[in-house]
Amino acid sequence: MENKTATKYEFWDMFRFTKDGKPKSSVLVNSFSLSLAVLIVTGLAYWFLIDVIEGIVVDRGCPIWLANTLESLVPALIATGLFLSLTFLFKNKAYVFYAYLWNLFYAILFIGAVLLFVDEADRGFLLRLSLMIIPAPLLLGLVGSFLLGIFLPNRKRRIT
Repeated sequence: MENKTATKYEFWDMFRFTKDGKPKSSVLVNSFSLSLAVLIVTGLAYWFLIDVIEGIVVDRGCPIWLANTLESLVPALIATGLFLSLTFLFKNKAYVFYAYLWNLFYAILFIGAVLLFVDEADRGFLLRLSLMIIPAPLLLGLVGSFLLGIFLPNRKRRIT
């Protein structure tokens, strides 16, 4: 018979601290914290820039598809560029990549929650809004941080 209590806290042990006061898994803790910062900064970029971009694009009489594309990409490029520049500050080049993996996990949870718990009348709107806001920063961040993690000169802790 297996000892179930020995493995009961195995997963959560990586969030605990050693006797020296350091986290047992610094990559996990740092990437999780960075993922929350990515969410906040990306959300703020969309919050402040969408109306500005719409005002500029609508005043010029641009088509709706162009306005939607610019409203999706410009805040994503700005927020992602900021966090990709952090790759140069960390010894472990994988922190930013792992932060975007956390955000992929959050996006999957969010889409699942919308599909399961939101009524049909509001589901379409939330899914369209999610399609406009989630993929651009997520794909730019994942691909950009992966490539930076591979090709930066200090390859001591690269991604692969």
